Amino acid sequence: MAQLSQSFRKAKITLDELKTIDSSVKLYRAAGRMFLSGTASEFKDDIEKSLKAYEEDIKLEKDSKAQAEKKVEELTKAIQELIKKK
Repeated sequence: MAQLSQSFRKAKITLDELKTIDSSVKLYRAAGRMFLSGTASEFKDDIEKSLKAYEEDIKLEKDSKAQAEKKVEELTKAIQELIKKK
C-alpha cells in the first residue's frame, strides 16, 4: 500500500506541474529505453487515468486490510473461547 500511495503522490505532483504547461506543447516521457512524444494534454489525460486507477487500488487495499483485521479479531475471540471451555 505504501508503494501505491507513493505512486499516487508522484502522479499527482506530475499532474500539477503539467497543468502549468500549455496543452499544445510537445513533451517526451521515458518508456524503458525509449522516449515517447505527445502533447501535454495527452500526458495529462494519461496521468488522470492513472490517478483514478491508483485511488481504486488504494481503496481496495484498505478494504481488504480492514476485512483481514476483522477476521483476525474474530479468530482471536474464537480461540479465546475455546481456551476458556477447556
